[in-house]
Amino acid sequence: MGLKEQKIKRILRLKEEFPRKIHRLEHKIFDFGGHNVTLKQAQIIHLISLNEDLTQTDLGRKMGIRNSTVSGMVDSLVKKGLVRRERSKNDRRVVHLRISDELKQHFSDFSYNTRREFESILANATGQELDDVIKGFETMIALFERRK
Repeated sequence: MGLKEQKIKRILRLKEEFPRKIHRLEHKIFDFGGHNVTLKQAQIIHLISLNEDLTQTDLGRKMGIRNSTVSGMVDSLVKKGLVRRERSKNDRRVVHLRISDELKQHFSDFSYNTRREFESILANATGQELDDVIKGFETMIALFERRK
């Protein structure tokens, strides 16, 4: 395996590790009412909180996973009382996903606290480390844009 392939493999491992680090940080900040929530379930909660009219089918499309998989994850969140299903007033066949009222209260604080926690982490970085992080993000964005 050549040097370039080794670097690509390392980037892919880091790409997997970074969301786990963020998930752990978010769990520290936001405990989801004391419920154990997986990374995918946290993503579901986040997407539902951003999209008032989200259906299970829409959620599956946004996450790139099958409807049956989404259904099982949403069922688990409903049982935990974190998400609820609500029939559309306009079309009774349509079921929208909503975060629970209890969870809704915590979301505004969560966003603020997450930002503060990131700022705290970044405040401990050296100037060079901050430059490296900026360069890394800018490079990834440029690579994605180049792929379009």
